[in-house]
Amino acid sequence: SGAVAAEDSAGDNRAPTEFEAGVVADLAAVNCVIPAAPFPIRNASGKLHLTSREGGLLRFELSAGSQDTGRIDLLGRLDNLTQSVEGTGSPNYELEATVAGLPVDEQLREAGTASPDGARVWNAFRASGGTIDARASVAGTLHPDSAEATAPPPIGAADVSLGGVSGGIHGFDSRRLRRIVAFPLPMRGLTGNVQVRGNMIYVNQLTAELATGAAEGAPISFDG
Repeated sequence: SGAVAAEDSAGDNRAPTEFEAGVVADLAAVNCVIPAAPFPIRNASGKLHLTSREGGLLRFELSAGSQDTGRIDLLGRLDNLTQSVEGTGSPNYELEATVAGLPVDEQLREAGTASPDGARVWNAFRASGGTIDARASVAGTLHPDSAEATAPPPIGAADVSLGGVSGGIHGFDSRRLRRIVAFPLPMRGLTGNVQVRGNMIYVNQLTAELATGAAEGAPISFDG
């Protein structure tokens, strides 16, 4: 479904008539690939809003998945579309992704390591099994004619809640490419929160139990 609206803004001392148009459309059975999303979107539903205001503005909402496979909700925005079509500028984008009950599996690993920021987080924990809830946002400018067009954008901010995940805390690569080993013993039942803010990664109230050795089953917790 859709609707189009136009407005004549002429006045007493008017400039040439300005024309504004907008479309609102329902989306169903959408399949797409969004570089900032954790995996290709399949059979999604949502809404699309397109208006000539603000130099051409596109907003969209997409939801996909189920309780069994995990759910993802996307909110996106593209502006400056008119200059992009005319070849005089590039569109700016904002994207926020929210996932719930997402299984920690090979598909998520591939998606999570596609960008340098994501790879740093994944390699620091080497997670497997369990599920995660997460919210992440990215923003930037699209450059269709450059290699940046296909590269996943850097994460602006992310909050990840772990649910029964297995893994270890192996530390993060520093700028000098030296790995800091924090606590590499294997753990299971990891719960807690991991936050990404630019170049900083925070671990909050992370709890688990040791998975092997003489102390197997011993509880352990982390903050930092």
